[in-house]
Amino acid sequence: MLVITGGFLLLHLLTGRDWCLYVAAIALLMGWVHPLSRTWLLKAWYGLAMVLGAISSRVVLTVVYFVVLCPLALLHNIWVKNKYNLPRKPLHSTLLEVEETVDTAFFERPW
Repeated sequence: MLVITGGFLLLHLLTGRDWCLYVAAIALLMGWVHPLSRTWLLKAWYGLAMVLGAISSRVVLTVVYFVVLCPLALLHNIWVKNKYNLPRKPLHSTLLEVEETVDTAFFERPW
């Protein structure tokens, strides 16, 4: 119950809204008077925390993606000229011809 009360008191200090004090007082009194009310209040509080955590983590990851990773990828595309190690002259095929011979022992022990 102190977690819920402390949360609403902190919300009152940050926003200055009086209704936060009333909710904190009601939650504290309900926890003292009726101990069974603690369980459903805490379940509701932790459920709200899970929802807010899921939303805020997605927001933070989206900001990191667009602020950090996208500019880095753009700079990499600008600076690196030969990205795929392709030959300078265009060939008819991208397959490489191998000149070495392969015997049956090569296929018996692949590793």
